[in-house]
Parts: sequence; C-alpha cells; structure tokens
Amino acid sequence: MSNAPPYGLDRRAEIGLGYTCNNRCCFCSEYYHRTSDIAEEARQQITTAAIKKKMIELRRKGVDHLTFLGGEPTIRKDFIELVDFARRCRFRTIFVTTNGRRFSDRTFMQEAFEAGLSRVNLSIHGPNAAVHDAATGSPGAFEDLAAALQNLQEAGHDFWATSVIHSHNADKLPELMRFLIDQHASRIHWAFVRPVGRAYEHFDEIVPTYRAIAPGLHDALTMAKRENRRVTVANVPLCHLGEFAAMADELYWNRQPIRRHVEKFVALHGEKRESGYAVTGGHYKLKAASCATCRFFLVCDGVPGEYVEHRGFSEQKPVLGTRVPSADELRDPELEQP
Repeated sequence: MSNAPPYGLDRRAEIGLGYTCNNRCCFCSEYYHRTSDIAEEARQQITTAAIKKKMIELRRKGVDHLTFLGGEPTIRKDFIELVDFARRCRFRTIFVTTNGRRFSDRTFMQEAFEAGLSRVNLSIHGPNAAVHDAATGSPGAFEDLAAALQNLQEAGHDFWATSVIHSHNADKLPELMRFLIDQHASRIHWAFVRPVGRAYEHFDEIVPTYRAIAPGLHDALTMAKRENRRVTVANVPLCHLGEFAAMADELYWNRQPIRRHVEKFVALHGEKRESGYAVTGGHYKLKAASCATCRFFLVCDGVPGEYVEHRGFSEQKPVLGTRVPSADELRDPELEQP
C-alpha cells in the first residue's frame, strides 16, 4: 500500500469563514468564540480580500481541494463570490460543511453550484424535527434541512452527511442512520461529541457515556455495512467500536505514528488520576496505562482528556488478542477514497 496520505491530505486545505452561525447547537465547540469579542475580531480580519489572498497562496502550494467551514459559511454575503473565486483559482474540489439552511432556497443553491461548488456536507443531528431542532437550538432548522435535501436531490447534486452523537440523539442512532441512508447520503461521518465549549460547560447534560451509545451505534453501523454505505465514526475509542474498528475516522486522517508510550503524566488541572497515561496526538486525547495490553493500543487515539477529567477510564476495557501493528491492517480501501 502506498505511503501517500489518504484523500490526498497533502493537497487539501480548509478555510474558516468566521464564527457567526444561524443555529445554536447545544454541543457547539465554537460557542464562546461566537459570543465573545473574538467573533467580531474574526469578522474584521476574515475579509473577502484576506480569504482570496489565502486561496491564491494555497493554490501556489499545490492545494487542489478546498473546504469552507464556519460557524455557518453560507450566511456570509460574499459566499457565492468566494466560491466563484475558488473556481477561478482552479481548485479541483470546492467543498462546504454547512447546516444546510441556506440551501432550502433553490435559487441560492443553484447559484452556489453554478459558481463552482462541488459538493455540500450537511450537518444532520436527528432523524426528525424534534431531535434535530433540539440539538441545533433552532425551531424550523429541520424544515429548512428537509427543503435543502429535496432541492439537492431534484437537482441531482451529491451530498455528504455529518452528525454529532450527543445525549439528545444517543437513543436515536439507528433511526438517524436509516434517515441518512434513505436520503441517499453518499458518505456519512459521525463524531462523538467533543467535550469543549457548551458541551464542556453542560457536560452531564450533553455528553453521553460510551457504554450508553454502544448498542445503538452498533445497530446503526450494522445497518450501514449491510447496505454497503460508506461510514466513519470519530472520537470513539476502538475498544467501543469493536468489530467496527475499521470505521474509526482517525485511521484515515493520520498516517503519522501517534505517541503511544505510557508515562507518568500529571494532567487534568494538575491532579494525577492514574499511575500512567498514554499521551496521543489528537485533540488532547489520553489512554490509561492498562490500555497498553489492548490489541488496538498501537492504532487507537484514546479518549478526550475532557472526558477523562469527568469520568476517568473506567469504561475502557482492553481488547485481548493479537496486537494490531499498524492502521494499515484495519483500513478499508473503500473508506480511503474521497
């Protein structure tokens, strides 16, 4: 197998278009950015001219896949202009991660794709209005999303779907997977809620346990495999994914060895909670010393430090068996494709 980064990661880049958003998601990691002076500072700094300059720099470096992120990128008045400029810069793929609400406007959707947009990645957090609107804190969000899905399908535009797993949809994961499959999402990415921002402040209300989501998550992933759907899941330790370990999103985005050594490590506000931690590379993730006996030790990213701070490592049980030597042993070639 080639050692080239998956998805051509060396040729992909993201540009954040600011923190402003027309939803109020209960788990928003950017909540405090959006409600502070940082948001205004970002608005002043992330000007149309500055973004265009950045796109030119990226193309000169050989980047050919560009993703626009937010906040909510589509609510910028210059969004269509920026997509058009990206097309004129000759980016091969122009992608946007969005809550989809602006795409309920058929004219806006048509203008975006005519300007050069390649595909949208829709944030879908529930299979119905009750769940999705509660998650997004925005009555009417699901209605807009449903209209966007209809517009995309009628126009023949492919879309991806992203969902955050949190306490308000944890018991609806099979229903959510069924909805995404029925809507013909060509790729589905789920992520266990990252305990930062609002999710950290309201941890017990928003962040479920890994044990609580496991049955529904496994049922949903069984459905996806049965119907040959391309699904990955982020931020769930491999001991909880079990037979679905090949669907761990981290396997496809990081080919560099993660620091797996177990060491005495004082963390979590200076309080030493265990005799040792394995310190890993992504988003302040940790593993217990006991994880060193797990067959997935060399390839698992571990548990977010904020989760450990609240709940420790008691849920993580080493999986016995032959040690998996590298992520290459688990990766599914179908999931490596963009």
